[in-house]
Amino acid sequence: MKKLLIITLALITAAGAFALDRVKYPVVERSEQTFTVSGEKRTFTSYDAPAFYRIRMEGDFSYYNASCSLLMPEHFDKHDVEPLQRCILTRLADYVGYGDDPKPVFNTVDDAITALTAPDTEMKEVHPLGFIPEEAEDEMLFANVNVEVARQTADFIAFSFHSQHFMGGVASEGTKYLNYDLKHGRELEIGDIVSDKALQLVIAELKAMNIWDELWDEFKAAPYIAKGFYLSDNALILTYPRYEISYGAMGPVEVEIPLAKVDKYLTPLAKQLIK
Repeated sequence: MKKLLIITLALITAAGAFALDRVKYPVVERSEQTFTVSGEKRTFTSYDAPAFYRIRMEGDFSYYNASCSLLMPEHFDKHDVEPLQRCILTRLADYVGYGDDPKPVFNTVDDAITALTAPDTEMKEVHPLGFIPEEAEDEMLFANVNVEVARQTADFIAFSFHSQHFMGGVASEGTKYLNYDLKHGRELEIGDIVSDKALQLVIAELKAMNIWDELWDEFKAAPYIAKGFYLSDNALILTYPRYEISYGAMGPVEVEIPLAKVDKYLTPLAKQLIK
Protein backbone atom coordinates (compact mmCIF):
# COMPACT_ATOMS: atom_id res chain seq x y z
CA MET A 1 0.00 0.00 0.00
CA LYS A 2 2.85 2.39 0.91
CA LYS A 3 4.59 1.61 -2.39
CA LEU A 4 1.36 2.32 -4.28
CA LEU A 5 1.02 5.66 -2.46
CA ILE A 6 4.58 6.65 -3.39
CA ILE A 7 4.00 5.74 -7.04
CA THR A 8 0.72 7.69 -7.06
CA LEU A 9 2.41 10.74 -5.55
CA ALA A 10 5.21 10.52 -8.11
CA LEU A 11 2.67 10.40 -10.95
CA ILE A 12 0.77 13.39 -9.53
CA THR A 13 4.02 15.30 -9.11
CA ALA A 14 5.13 14.49 -12.64
CA ALA A 15 1.75 15.48 -14.05
CA GLY A 16 1.85 18.76 -12.15
CA ALA A 17 5.35 19.49 -13.37
CA PHE A 18 4.32 18.61 -16.95
CA ALA A 19 1.47 21.12 -16.79
CA LEU A 20 3.45 23.86 -15.06
CA ASP A 21 6.33 23.53 -17.50
CA ARG A 22 3.95 24.76 -20.19
CA VAL A 23 2.76 27.92 -18.43
CA LYS A 24 4.57 30.88 -16.95
CA TYR A 25 5.95 29.74 -13.60
CA PRO A 26 5.46 30.70 -10.90
CA VAL A 27 1.88 31.86 -11.19
CA VAL A 28 1.89 35.34 -9.63
CA GLU A 29 -1.16 36.48 -7.69
CA ARG A 30 -1.75 40.24 -7.80
CA SER A 31 -4.08 42.37 -5.72
CA GLU A 32 -4.48 46.05 -4.89
CA GLN A 33 -4.05 47.58 -1.45
CA THR A 34 -4.85 51.18 -0.54
CA PHE A 35 -3.75 53.22 2.48
CA THR A 36 -4.69 56.75 3.44
CA VAL A 37 -1.84 58.57 5.19
CA SER A 38 -2.19 62.22 6.26
CA GLY A 39 -5.02 62.63 3.76
CA GLU A 40 -3.06 61.12 0.88
CA LYS A 41 -4.37 58.05 -0.92
CA ARG A 42 -1.57 55.54 -1.56
CA THR A 43 -2.08 52.55 -3.83
CA PHE A 44 0.14 49.47 -3.79
CA THR A 45 0.16 46.25 -5.77
CA SER A 46 0.62 43.09 -3.74
CA TYR A 47 2.54 40.29 -5.48
CA ASP A 48 2.52 36.73 -4.16
CA ALA A 49 4.65 34.23 -6.07
CA PRO A 50 4.94 30.77 -4.43
CA ALA A 51 7.51 28.65 -6.28
CA PHE A 52 8.18 25.00 -5.42
CA TYR A 53 10.50 22.59 -7.24
CA ARG A 54 11.62 19.01 -7.13
CA ILE A 55 15.35 19.06 -7.81
CA ARG A 56 18.44 16.91 -7.87
CA MET A 57 21.59 18.04 -6.07
CA GLU A 58 24.71 15.93 -5.59
CA GLY A 59 22.94 12.81 -6.78
CA ASP A 60 19.89 12.95 -4.50
CA PHE A 61 16.45 14.40 -5.11
CA SER A 62 15.21 17.14 -2.83
CA TYR A 63 12.70 20.01 -2.80
CA TYR A 64 13.21 23.74 -3.11
CA ASN A 65 10.97 26.63 -2.07
CA ALA A 66 11.89 29.96 -3.73
CA SER A 67 8.79 31.97 -2.95
CA CYS A 68 8.58 35.75 -3.07
CA SER A 69 5.94 38.21 -1.85
CA LEU A 70 6.07 41.99 -1.92
CA LEU A 71 4.19 45.27 -1.87
CA MET A 72 5.11 47.72 -4.65
CA PRO A 73 3.90 51.35 -4.59
CA GLU A 74 1.90 52.16 -7.70
CA HIS A 75 0.45 55.62 -7.16
CA PHE A 76 0.61 58.23 -4.41
CA ASP A 77 -1.59 61.31 -4.76
CA LYS A 78 1.09 63.73 -3.54
CA HIS A 79 4.41 62.01 -4.26
CA ASP A 80 6.27 60.59 -7.26
CA VAL A 81 6.78 56.86 -6.59
CA GLU A 82 9.00 56.01 -9.58
CA PRO A 83 12.30 56.70 -7.72
CA LEU A 84 11.01 54.64 -4.79
CA GLN A 85 10.14 51.75 -7.13
CA ARG A 86 13.70 51.81 -8.49
CA CYS A 87 15.09 51.70 -4.94
CA ILE A 88 12.99 48.63 -4.12
CA LEU A 89 14.04 46.83 -7.31
CA THR A 90 17.70 47.60 -6.57
CA ARG A 91 17.35 46.18 -3.07
CA LEU A 92 15.70 43.01 -4.42
CA ALA A 93 18.75 42.41 -6.62
CA ASP A 94 20.81 41.92 -3.42
CA TYR A 95 18.99 38.62 -2.86
CA VAL A 96 20.12 37.10 -6.16
CA GLY A 97 23.46 35.28 -6.41
CA TYR A 98 26.18 34.90 -3.81
CA GLY A 99 28.78 37.16 -2.24
CA ASP A 100 30.54 39.32 -4.80
CA ASP A 101 28.58 37.99 -7.77
CA PRO A 102 27.52 40.79 -10.15
CA LYS A 103 24.02 41.93 -9.27
CA PRO A 104 21.29 42.00 -11.91
CA VAL A 105 19.44 45.15 -12.90
CA PHE A 106 15.67 44.77 -12.66
CA ASN A 107 13.49 47.03 -14.79
CA THR A 108 10.17 45.58 -13.65
CA VAL A 109 8.70 43.68 -10.73
CA ASP A 110 8.19 40.69 -13.03
CA ASP A 111 11.94 40.66 -13.77
CA ALA A 112 12.67 40.59 -10.05
CA ILE A 113 10.15 37.84 -9.28
CA THR A 114 11.46 35.69 -12.14
CA ALA A 115 15.01 35.90 -10.78
CA LEU A 116 14.08 35.47 -7.12
CA THR A 117 11.94 32.39 -7.74
CA ALA A 118 14.29 30.67 -10.21
CA PRO A 119 16.15 27.50 -9.19
CA ASP A 120 19.82 27.77 -8.26
CA THR A 121 22.16 27.14 -11.19
CA GLU A 122 23.64 24.11 -9.39
CA MET A 123 20.26 22.38 -9.23
CA LYS A 124 19.71 19.61 -11.79
CA GLU A 125 16.59 17.94 -13.15
CA VAL A 126 14.37 20.77 -11.99
CA HIS A 127 10.61 20.14 -12.00
CA PRO A 128 8.21 22.95 -10.97
CA LEU A 129 5.46 21.83 -8.60
CA GLY A 130 2.13 23.22 -7.51
CA PHE A 131 2.83 22.21 -3.89
CA ILE A 132 5.43 20.59 -1.64
CA PRO A 133 4.49 17.12 -0.32
CA GLU A 134 4.11 17.18 3.45
CA GLU A 135 6.75 14.52 4.01
CA ALA A 136 9.30 16.62 2.07
CA GLU A 137 9.29 19.55 4.51
CA ASP A 138 12.16 18.16 6.59
CA GLU A 139 14.47 18.02 3.57
CA MET A 140 13.38 21.21 1.84
CA LEU A 141 15.83 23.87 0.74
CA PHE A 142 14.55 27.43 0.60
CA ALA A 143 15.36 31.03 -0.34
CA ASN A 144 12.41 33.29 0.42
CA VAL A 145 11.99 37.06 0.35
CA ASN A 146 9.06 39.03 1.81
CA VAL A 147 8.75 42.81 1.38
CA GLU A 148 6.20 44.78 3.43
CA VAL A 149 5.49 48.36 4.43
CA ALA A 150 6.86 48.78 7.95
CA ARG A 151 5.88 52.40 8.61
CA GLN A 152 4.40 55.42 6.85
CA THR A 153 4.06 59.08 7.73
CA ALA A 154 3.24 62.13 5.60
CA ASP A 155 6.74 62.34 4.04
CA PHE A 156 8.37 59.06 5.13
CA ILE A 157 7.95 55.40 4.29
CA ALA A 158 9.91 52.34 5.40
CA PHE A 159 9.89 48.87 3.84
CA SER A 160 11.08 45.70 5.57
CA PHE A 161 12.89 43.03 3.53
CA HIS A 162 12.66 39.74 5.41
CA SER A 163 14.67 36.83 4.00
CA GLN A 164 15.10 33.15 4.87
CA HIS A 165 17.81 31.04 3.29
CA PHE A 166 18.83 27.40 3.57
CA MET A 167 20.86 25.52 0.98
CA GLY A 168 22.21 22.90 3.35
CA GLY A 169 24.34 23.50 6.43
CA VAL A 170 23.22 26.44 8.57
CA ALA A 171 19.98 28.29 7.85
CA SER A 172 19.98 32.07 7.93
CA GLU A 173 17.24 34.60 8.49
CA GLY A 174 17.29 38.38 8.67
CA THR A 175 15.46 41.65 8.11
CA LYS A 176 16.77 44.76 6.37
CA TYR A 177 15.00 48.08 5.89
CA LEU A 178 14.62 50.62 3.13
CA ASN A 179 13.96 54.06 4.65
CA TYR A 180 12.76 56.62 2.13
CA ASP A 181 12.24 60.38 2.21
CA LEU A 182 9.14 60.94 0.09
CA LYS A 183 9.42 64.73 0.25
CA HIS A 184 12.87 64.84 -1.33
CA GLY A 185 12.64 61.56 -3.28
CA ARG A 186 15.67 59.72 -1.90
CA GLU A 187 16.74 56.82 0.28
CA LEU A 188 17.84 57.79 3.77
CA GLU A 189 21.14 56.83 5.37
CA ILE A 190 21.84 56.66 9.08
CA GLY A 191 23.68 60.00 8.93
CA ASP A 192 20.43 61.61 7.80
CA ILE A 193 18.76 60.44 11.01
CA VAL A 194 21.21 60.80 13.92
CA SER A 195 24.47 62.61 14.63
CA ASP A 196 27.70 60.74 15.38
CA LYS A 197 27.23 61.61 19.06
CA ALA A 198 24.53 58.93 19.26
CA LEU A 199 27.35 56.35 19.25
CA GLN A 200 27.60 56.62 23.03
CA LEU A 201 24.01 55.39 23.29
CA VAL A 202 24.78 52.46 20.99
CA ILE A 203 27.78 51.41 23.07
CA ALA A 204 25.79 51.71 26.30
CA GLU A 205 22.98 49.59 24.88
CA LEU A 206 25.36 46.88 23.61
CA LYS A 207 26.87 46.67 27.09
CA ALA A 208 23.42 46.60 28.71
CA MET A 209 22.56 43.65 26.41
CA ASN A 210 25.50 41.75 28.01
CA ILE A 211 27.06 40.97 24.63
CA TRP A 212 29.92 43.50 24.57
CA ASP A 213 32.51 40.86 25.48
CA GLU A 214 31.27 38.67 22.60
CA LEU A 215 31.90 41.31 19.93
CA TRP A 216 34.91 41.40 17.64
CA ASP A 217 37.94 43.14 19.14
CA GLU A 218 38.19 45.31 16.01
CA PHE A 219 34.69 46.64 16.62
CA LYS A 220 35.26 47.28 20.32
CA ALA A 221 38.43 49.21 19.49
CA ALA A 222 36.63 51.39 16.93
CA PRO A 223 32.85 51.07 17.38
CA TYR A 224 30.46 52.67 14.91
CA ILE A 225 26.75 53.15 14.37
CA ALA A 226 25.15 50.48 12.19
CA LYS A 227 24.22 51.46 8.63
CA GLY A 228 21.02 49.43 8.79
CA PHE A 229 18.23 51.10 10.74
CA TYR A 230 14.50 51.43 11.21
CA LEU A 231 12.45 54.13 12.93
CA SER A 232 9.46 52.67 14.73
CA ASP A 233 6.87 54.73 16.60
CA ASN A 234 8.88 54.38 19.81
CA ALA A 235 12.48 53.55 18.98
CA LEU A 236 15.45 53.78 16.66
CA ILE A 237 16.38 50.20 15.77
CA LEU A 238 19.90 49.61 14.47
CA THR A 239 20.85 46.33 12.79
CA TYR A 240 24.33 44.92 12.31
CA PRO A 241 24.33 42.02 9.79
CA ARG A 242 25.45 38.58 10.83
CA TYR A 243 29.26 38.32 11.15
CA GLU A 244 29.76 42.10 10.98
CA ILE A 245 30.51 42.70 14.66
CA SER A 246 30.43 39.19 16.16
CA TYR A 247 30.56 35.49 15.30
CA GLY A 248 27.86 33.87 13.21
CA ALA A 249 26.07 32.04 16.00
CA MET A 250 24.89 35.40 17.37
CA GLY A 251 23.11 36.12 14.11
CA PRO A 252 22.27 39.73 13.23
CA VAL A 253 22.77 42.07 16.19
CA GLU A 254 19.83 44.42 16.76
CA VAL A 255 20.11 47.45 19.02
CA GLU A 256 16.89 49.19 20.06
CA ILE A 257 17.16 52.69 21.52
CA PRO A 258 13.97 54.43 22.75
CA LEU A 259 13.23 57.67 20.88
CA ALA A 260 13.04 59.44 24.23
CA LYS A 261 16.75 58.68 24.71
CA VAL A 262 17.91 59.39 21.17
CA ASP A 263 15.74 62.47 20.61
CA LYS A 264 18.49 65.04 21.24
CA TYR A 265 20.68 63.33 18.63
CA LEU A 266 18.01 63.20 15.91
CA THR A 267 18.59 65.50 12.95
CA PRO A 268 16.03 68.19 12.09
CA LEU A 269 15.15 66.15 8.98
CA ALA A 270 14.46 63.02 11.07
CA LYS A 271 12.21 64.93 13.46
CA GLN A 272 10.28 66.33 10.53
CA LEU A 273 9.87 62.99 8.74
CA ILE A 274 8.74 60.85 11.68
CA LYS A 275 5.90 63.16 12.77
